[in-house]
Amino acid sequence: MIYDAIVLGRGPLGVYTSLKLVNKGFKVLNIDCGAGLKNLKKKKNVNSNVLWKTQQQAPSLNESASDSKWHGGCMNLPLSELGEDYLKIPISEKSFIQSTENVKDFFNIKDFDFVNNKPISNKISEIKNYENVKYTYLTKDLRFEEKIKFLEEKDLYTFIDTNEQISYKLIPGKSAIVKSLDNSDNIFEYKGKQIFLCLGAIENARLLLNNIETLGLDENNIGKNLNDHLRFPVARVEFKNFEKFRDIFDKKRNKINENNLWPRYIVNNEDLKSYGFFKDWRDRNVFIRKFKFQFLKKIIPHNGTAVLYLFTEKLFSDSTNLNLSNQHEQIPDLKVNFNLDNFEIDQIKNIVDKYIEQLNKQFGNQIKNVERYEISLDEKFLNNVVSSNHPSGTTLMGLDPSNSLVNNKLQLWQHPNIFIYGSGSLPRPYYIHPTFTSMVLADVSLNLI
Repeated sequence: MIYDAIVLGRGPLGVYTSLKLVNKGFKVLNIDCGAGLKNLKKKKNVNSNVLWKTQQQAPSLNESASDSKWHGGCMNLPLSELGEDYLKIPISEKSFIQSTENVKDFFNIKDFDFVNNKPISNKISEIKNYENVKYTYLTKDLRFEEKIKFLEEKDLYTFIDTNEQISYKLIPGKSAIVKSLDNSDNIFEYKGKQIFLCLGAIENARLLLNNIETLGLDENNIGKNLNDHLRFPVARVEFKNFEKFRDIFDKKRNKINENNLWPRYIVNNEDLKSYGFFKDWRDRNVFIRKFKFQFLKKIIPHNGTAVLYLFTEKLFSDSTNLNLSNQHEQIPDLKVNFNLDNFEIDQIKNIVDKYIEQLNKQFGNQIKNVERYEISLDEKFLNNVVSSNHPSGTTLMGLDPSNSLVNNKLQLWQHPNIFIYGSGSLPRPYYIHPTFTSMVLADVSLNLI
C-alpha cells in the first residue's frame, strides 16, 4: 500500500501533523518506535563536561518509550526573531501569527497571548507591566489522549506501534520508502508520497546522518550545529521586601484559570539569548518562616533569599556536534559531543553581569545583597550545569541550501516530499521552550501542502 503521508513519531508534533493531514483528507500512516527509543538511547555515546540531560530523559508521550513526558511548557518565539538574517526564522509574520492561533486552538488555550508570552488577564496587571518579564504557560490538560482517540477513529489514519522496530532507512522517490528494523533483524518496508520526520531533534538527525548518501545530503548541515539550553545557578539574592518580590517571580504564585504561569526574567542580548528565573525561596527570619498563615507573612515586611538561575543557549561550536560511529551497522551508534569551553564561559560571565546590573537598576530598592557564584570550567561549576532537553540546530532551516538542510517550508532541499519537523530546524535555541514554536512552524508548513 502507498500512503499519502507517513508520519514518523507520535509525540506532540507527530500527533499534530497526523491530525492536520487527516483533516486535509490524506491517508496517513503514523509510526512510533515505542520501546525502540530506549534501545536508541543505549546507542548514544556522550562526551560532555556537563549533564547532557537528553541521554537520561528523552521525553515521549509513549510510556513504553520513556519515563519522561513533556510537561506542557508552552512558550513561543518572539516576532523579533523572524526574518532573513543569520540565525533568524525565515517565515512571514502573518503566517507565524496565524499558525500560532491554530496551535492555541489545538490546546484550547484562550487566556494567553503567545505573540508576547503574557497572560490575557487583568488579574496580574501589575506584573504584566514589566516588559522584561515573560511567561511559560504550563498546561494541565494537554488533550493528547483525546486527539489520539479522535485520530484512531478515522478510517484515513493507521497507527503502527513498532515497539522494538527502529526506522533506519529513507529511500527518496515519488513514493518514498521507509525501512524499519526489529530486534531479530527483520526488515519492514512502508511507502508514502510524503514523509514527515517528527522524531525529535536528535533522532531526526540520526536518521538523516544514516542516509546521507541515499538522500544526497551535505553532512555539514546535519548535526554539526547541535545546540541546547543550559540551566545553572548564578547568584543568591537577598530581598528586603521578600514577599512582594516572590509574588512576581515564584511560579507557584502565578496562575491564570488554574494553569500555572512560570515567570521568566529577560535581559536582551543578541550574542546569547537567555532568561533568568528564581527558585529555592527562603525566609531569613526563622519565626516568620514558621508562620502557617500566608497573609501574616505579607503584612509583616521581612527579608528573604532566592537563587537566581540562568537558562541560556549553548550555541554550536567545534566542541558541540553529532557524529555516527560503527557505520557498518544498519543502525550505527550516535556520538554526542557537548562541551562547554572557555569562550562560552566568558559569554556566560558577561550575561550574568547584565542580569545583576538590570536587577539592581530595576529592583535595587528591594535588594539587600547579591552573593555571586563562581563561573568557570572548574568541576564545582560544571557539576551544576544541566542541559534542558531542548536540542536544536541539528537540521537547520534556512534560505540557502549551502548552509541549511531544509527550506522555510521545512522540506529537504533535495527532496520536497520529505519534511523535517521539530526543534532541530531552529537555527538556535533562543530563550524559548521549543515544542510550541516547533508546532507553529509545522503548521505553517502544513498549511502550504
